[in-house]
Amino acid sequence: MLISSLILLAGAMLWLGYATDLGALIGGRILQGVATGALTGAAGAALAETHPRSDLTSAAAVNSLATSLAIALGALFSGALLDLGTPLWLPFASLSAASAVVAIIIFLVMPQQASHQRGPVVIFQRLYVPRSMRREFAVASLCVAAAWSVGGLYLALGGRLAHSLLGVEGHLVAGTVILAVQGVGAGVQFVWIKTQRGDSVQRPIVLAVFALSIGIMTTAVGVLLTSPLLAIVGALVSGCGFGLAFMLGTRLISLAAPAEHRSDAMAAYFVVAYAALSIPALGVNLLAELIGQIAAFVTFAFTVFVLCATASFLLLRPQPQVQ
Repeated sequence: MLISSLILLAGAMLWLGYATDLGALIGGRILQGVATGALTGAAGAALAETHPRSDLTSAAAVNSLATSLAIALGALFSGALLDLGTPLWLPFASLSAASAVVAIIIFLVMPQQASHQRGPVVIFQRLYVPRSMRREFAVASLCVAAAWSVGGLYLALGGRLAHSLLGVEGHLVAGTVILAVQGVGAGVQFVWIKTQRGDSVQRPIVLAVFALSIGIMTTAVGVLLTSPLLAIVGALVSGCGFGLAFMLGTRLISLAAPAEHRSDAMAAYFVVAYAALSIPALGVNLLAELIGQIAAFVTFAFTVFVLCATASFLLLRPQPQVQ
């Protein structure tokens, strides 16, 4: 499953790199989202199954931390390449090549572990949520949708807002905005892993979505008032909320999913995550063409706020805690 997802991802990156119209871009983005969702789901399940102490909490934390760091570094790397004057397709081709190399490495390593594995080889990842965990999946999906929607907003308009507020522009600036949000998120995840092991997920997720809502609304106010300080503080607080919401949502899925369906549930969860990243990134740009980038950002910020409020409401309702 890991290999087929990586091959699909490599193809999606090449598709995006050579897309010539909006339809091709949307098609490539959908393919990339499906491939990445399947890959991260399979990787999350593999981490849980191969952990030396069968520690699902640690496996989920590593999964979310690695994803946050990869998004941050990927945005910075791509922005730096483009500002150096390289062709637009080069960052996509680089990531495609990296995916292919990782697939080859896994293929070479797998025969050494084949004797320890049972069951048929999975070529295509199934998306399935067992009935026993659908409440947890709904809550985790709302949390990750809110978190990754924030990422989509900064991904779509972060560079242009930085230009409006700070007078700086460039692809590297846009990458730095993503690095700020995702990098802070990764840092918060790391600190939480080191200091809060063993706690239930309910209260921390409420804290995470609260930070998301406060952060994105603070950024929106900063944009409306043309205040760089408020916008930066809001982005950093959003990053804290992003990191916690993503990590704890991943942990909730890992703990609630039956072992035989963990990969299926994780894949479905990450497809929700990448849809939440893609739809705002596309939608806010289209809306910006109609009503302007500031009004579009504020509109989507309020939408994220509603998502956070809905997730908080579900979490605060009486329910069994997942330990």
